[in-house]
Amino acid sequence: MGAPRGNKNRRTHGLYAATATKLASIDDVVADALRRQSELSVFIDAQLGLNVGVEELVKLFALHGQYASRIGRLLRDQKILSGDSADQILEAMAQAIDEIEEELGVDLA
Repeated sequence: MGAPRGNKNRRTHGLYAATATKLASIDDVVADALRRQSELSVFIDAQLGLNVGVEELVKLFALHGQYASRIGRLLRDQKILSGDSADQILEAMAQAIDEIEEELGVDLA
């Protein structure tokens, strides 16, 4: 089922059309998530000044926590995609091998 082959409506119409065309990289996705988290924080601050009920605040803080978790995963993915993570692992392994070589007095390379 679904749209016929070649249907381009998804790209030009609908709720996610603007977002899908704007967010081209992980950096853009992270920036958008951080902007939304900031907006949510401002909204929560405004609600606190209006004496909103505890149940509503709990829901808002739960949403805030979900966004924070999502941002954490995005930042982790961003680091992995940039290659920084792999470089750090390789450096740590090289340092460990150097220390083992020095301690044992052998050349493992």
